This record gives sequence, C-alpha cells and structure tokens, in this order.
Amino acid sequence: MNFDDDKDLGRGPDLNADAPGRRRGGKRRVCKFCSDKAAVIDYKDPQSLKYFISERGKVVPRRISGNCSRHQRKVTLAVKRARNIALVPQDTQVPFPFSVAELVLMGRTPHLAWLGFESAHDLDMARAAMARMGIAALADRSVLTLSGGERQLVMVARALAQEPRLLLLDEPTAFLDLRHRLEVLTVVRELAAAGTSALVVSHDLGVAARFCDRLVLLGDGRILANGPPREVLTPDLLRAAFGIEAELGFASDGVPVVVPRALAP
Repeated sequence: MNFDDDKDLGRGPDLNADAPGRRRGGKRRVCKFCSDKAAVIDYKDPQSLKYFISERGKVVPRRISGNCSRHQRKVTLAVKRARNIALVPQDTQVPFPFSVAELVLMGRTPHLAWLGFESAHDLDMARAAMARMGIAALADRSVLTLSGGERQLVMVARALAQEPRLLLLDEPTAFLDLRHRLEVLTVVRELAAAGTSALVVSHDLGVAARFCDRLVLLGDGRILANGPPREVLTPDLLRAAFGIEAELGFASDGVPVVVPRALAP
C-alpha cells in the first residue's frame, strides 16, 4: 500500500497521550496515526482494536473511531480497488521461491480479513483458477523454476482467483506459444461474457482483432482510432500508427487479418 503524505505512518497509537477523547482508567488516548485529526481509539471497544501491518513493518490501528483520517481513507480505497481490479503484467519477476499455489492464492489477499487466514473458499478459488489455466500439476513447483510462459499462466491464474470486476492485461500472450495464447484469451472472452470488464494491451493485431470487441489504436501518445476491429485496422491507420505498409484480409469468419508488407516510405 502506498501513502503520499504519511510522516506519521507506522508510529502506532500513543498509549500515554493526554488529549480530547474517550476516557479509560482516567486517561484520554488518541491515535497519532492521524495527527491531523482528533480521531480517537476506543480501547474499551474490542472492535476498534484491529490492527494491520503497514508497509514499513509497524503495527498501526486498522479502524479508528471518531473522524476518519486521510490515511484511513486511502487504506479503505486501496482495499476496494484491489477487490475489484486485477492486473496481469507483461513480465513479473518473483525474487522469492514461492510455490505456484502460494502465488495464485495471493490473488485472494484483498478478500481476507485483516491479519486473517485463507478460508476453504479461498483455497477452492485458487485451485479452480489453476485448473482453468491448466497449471494444476505445477502447484508445488517453485515459481523460480518456471519458464516465462508458465510464469505468465500463473499470473493469469492469480488474477482469476481474485474474482475482479475489471481485468487489466498488459501483453498477456507474451512468452506463450500459439495454443496457450488461444487458451488465455478464450478465458478472457468467457469472463467478459459473464460480466467482467477486460482491457488488453497488445501488439498482436491478429489477437486483438479476434478476441476484442473494440480496439483503441494509439500512435505518438494519442488516440488515432477507436471502434470495431474492421474500422480500426485499415491500411491508412496502420501506416499512421506503425509506419508500415500492410495488406488487410479477412478470415472465413470475417475477422480482419493484417499482413505487414513493408516499411512505409
């Protein structure tokens, strides 16, 4: 979790502070986690004594009674985003020898209670995601022993386990052979048909034309075209975006097929 303006982050509650707040044992206690507000931790209420570990390794209050600070709002917003948005990056370097199952299970993290453990449902979702991507047999393998293509399938499985409402994929077919490219994008299409929004970044125009309902063609940092594949993948627009001469054909099912022919003069 990232915080922009958090000089007090991670200092935790000041158990000896005397300031306006609720009394316990004759002393008033406030939270220094959000010193900009007179937000109060009620030490008599067990529900207000939930904690989480900040990115600096300090134990800080999870829920604060009274006025909510900007830090708490950022934490809440980050959790909501993580529950609804999943990302499959173009390439992921994992420095620690997690097993494939452990890495996929990390997709369930936004759904866990603070400092909670995975439930049977979380484990089932991780297993289902691995099975859907055809990597169940790799569950006990260290991610450090995987090929680039296998690692990419693991990252897609992690995103599936997250159950997002919006799936962001940056070159999801990188490192994959033809079969696995089709498998990954077929799963993305199935998710989209079930109501999940999917945004794919790809330089594979054939993949984009076949699996995407709408294309946004970028060139020099601006949008050149936005619409159905047939309207976006034209020789003139491809010349403007990529500086190439291309021929445009159509597959038997009407999907556009782009054949690069030469560099544009």
